[in-house]
Amino acid sequence: MHGVGFGPWVMDEVASRLSSTCAVAVVDRPGYGSLAAEPAIDLDLGVERLASTLRCSAAHTGVAPVLVGVSGGATLGLAVLLRYPHLVDVAVLHEPLLGPAAPALHEAVTDAAARLAATPGCAAAAGFVAELVGLTTWKALSSTERDGVLAVADVIRAEVTAFVGFTVDLGDLEALAAVPVSIVSSVGEHSAPTRHEAAAVLAAAVGVSPRVLAGSGHLAPADAPDALADLVVDVVGRP
Repeated sequence: MHGVGFGPWVMDEVASRLSSTCAVAVVDRPGYGSLAAEPAIDLDLGVERLASTLRCSAAHTGVAPVLVGVSGGATLGLAVLLRYPHLVDVAVLHEPLLGPAAPALHEAVTDAAARLAATPGCAAAAGFVAELVGLTTWKALSSTERDGVLAVADVIRAEVTAFVGFTVDLGDLEALAAVPVSIVSSVGEHSAPTRHEAAAVLAAAVGVSPRVLAGSGHLAPADAPDALADLVVDVVGRP
């Protein structure tokens, strides 16, 4: 599941890599992909929609799904786990927000969101995303991909407000250690120190070590799709 500013297409390479070993579904979120005509929705409704999707997946396949989320997709995935931990078997969460449980990251993203809110226009929304993923990753995207980000500027603004408002405390995260779901906290090798700190907080809370994706930053599906796919295969335990 993709994050803020990038539609389901960003997961194409990862999905292609994984499709040789398992059934893969890439989630559309409102405002993106086939749901581009829909307005962005708040986090609570996003949780309920994702929960419904996961239930449908389990009913169709007969097994609990593996959830892979990146950035905002990881934050939404974590929110679902906190409410409905029984819906998935394994969750790979690449750099979710943790709210005040990771204060340095929370402050940095909150400040960036405030700058975005104070600056009108599509360019400001694209600038927020460029800062989010890093300029090296942003410049490596094709002009078509960057134009796609500009096209969802209103969705970005709405989602940023929702995700910055996501709150979780250490007690909530530690409670996940007792539920029957394997949670993997991953972080990009080249991601900011605040992202590494947050990944460590989540990993420690659920009793695992954070997994570092070589060659990746925040936008792992674009930076290092093979590394992200290999991590999923490794934690799921399929050949």
